[in-house]
Amino acid sequence: SRVWIAAILGAGIVLGLLVTLLSTPLYQSTAVIEISRVTSNVTNIEESEIEELQADEQYFQTQYELLGSRFLAEAVVDAGNLTASTEFRNAFADDPEVPLERREAVKILLDNVSIDPVRMSNLVNVRFSSPSRTLSSDIANLWAEQFLAANYEKRFGANIDDAANRIDRAGF
Repeated sequence: SRVWIAAILGAGIVLGLLVTLLSTPLYQSTAVIEISRVTSNVTNIEESEIEELQADEQYFQTQYELLGSRFLAEAVVDAGNLTASTEFRNAFADDPEVPLERREAVKILLDNVSIDPVRMSNLVNVRFSSPSRTLSSDIANLWAEQFLAANYEKRFGANIDDAANRIDRAGF
């Protein structure tokens, strides 16, 4: 009976070792974003503390959903030109010689990204996993950059373009 237990234990260890050695390693990179709610109290009417906390919670939940959205994944695919990226295709495509369609690249991103708010803070970890260290790092950083760019565009919109045009016309 001891021989059987030892044999089963040994077989389990060997099987676990084989699975570990034969599986593709995944590298995970993390980009950290700070999300701050900008409020402007134009009317000078103070909100109750409960209303303010509810507004904060709603704002942060919205930001988390936007971070994990298809819209942002599409922006990352476009900004990184991932459908044409050899490194991206080598890591994820069934046939790395065939360019990926945009929807396939978006699905791959959404399947491999995780958005994790840091408890008791305004920080959010954006994690991306892939078989390539550099690809994981590049995509995690690109994800954060695209989120920040979308937020700036939403907050300031045409004001940024208008200011840049005025500066150009003034010759600065």
